[in-house]
Amino acid sequence: MEKNIYIKREVSTSNSQINILNSIANKVKSPITALAKYYSAVLERKISIKQTLLLLNAQIAFVFAVFPVNIGFIARAICCAWFVKAVLACKKNL
Repeated sequence: MEKNIYIKREVSTSNSQINILNSIANKVKSPITALAKYYSAVLERKISIKQTLLLLNAQIAFVFAVFPVNIGFIARAICCAWFVKAVLACKKNL
């Protein structure tokens, strides 16, 4: 006599795909969320993800505008314009 147990299982591919995409998005956002918490602690107020990205953009623009020593005048002017635009965007949204 055979003893077999049959179990029905419904597989929903859309839910599993959504769960996988959500987990990937959370892993990508985790460093930015940690940086937002750091900025919130430094500025002593709540900083959103968008504001964090704006602050990060301003920091990167500053590095490109100040630190490359042997860069041409036009490239330096472009980096300075990027920095000014980034700072104005921070001022507008913070």
